[in-house]
Amino acid sequence: MSEKMNRQALRSKSMLCEALLGLLKDKPLPKISIQEIADKADLSRSTFYTNFESREAVLEYFIDSKIEVIYNRIMKDNFNEEGWAGESLGDGFLDEFEKEPGLVLLMKTSETRYLIVERMRGLHHRIYEEKLAGNVPGLNEKLVKYFIEYIAYTTFAVANHW
Repeated sequence: MSEKMNRQALRSKSMLCEALLGLLKDKPLPKISIQEIADKADLSRSTFYTNFESREAVLEYFIDSKIEVIYNRIMKDNFNEEGWAGESLGDGFLDEFEKEPGLVLLMKTSETRYLIVERMRGLHHRIYEEKLAGNVPGLNEKLVKYFIEYIAYTTFAVANHW
């Protein structure tokens, strides 16, 4: 794919994500049609289907892209070549969520909470695997799994309440 096509596809995806987020402020996901999303984005229905298969795919794309942004900022701010360099990973997550109002909106939408928790679980697992595995004595596989679940749901609950 050429760079121009890639930029155009990214722009279309971004417009569709923003359109869906705007519509979610007024009505639940099941009541939003593909045509409404396309119309709000000022794009055609075929452009929607060129980029996404469903409304849920738009949400997954949006959440994944925002989680990736959060991951990159967390890694930059909290880890260096020697390992842990930050003060509080929990504070870092809350600070990052504050910078992502679209994610906060989706946290308050019952149809999308599970997607965010699922992606946060993956984010915490990724951080553990890349930066903490082997550096925390006494952690067995069961404890790590419990810890990741606990942190994912706790981060979600605090950010949602906050």
